[in-house]
Amino acid sequence: MTPQKTILVADDERRWREHATGLLADLYKVECVNDCESVLARIGRGGIDLVVLDHLMPGTEPLSTGIDVCLHLK
Repeated sequence: MTPQKTILVADDERRWREHATGLLADLYKVECVNDCESVLARIGRGGIDLVVLDHLMPGTEPLSTGIDVCLHLK
């Protein structure tokens, strides 16, 4: 049996995290974070196969938006 893939859902709005989890949880392991710094911290621990990232999610300099996180991860 293939291990279940893990998706990290990153959004500052709780309802969108819950909605995404509801859509994905039957097929994937879903983890959620609500700020830019938490995205990097979670990815740093490993085991994430896909990130669903809110591009307008707030953070602190130098990662003040989800776009900054995306560029950093690239």
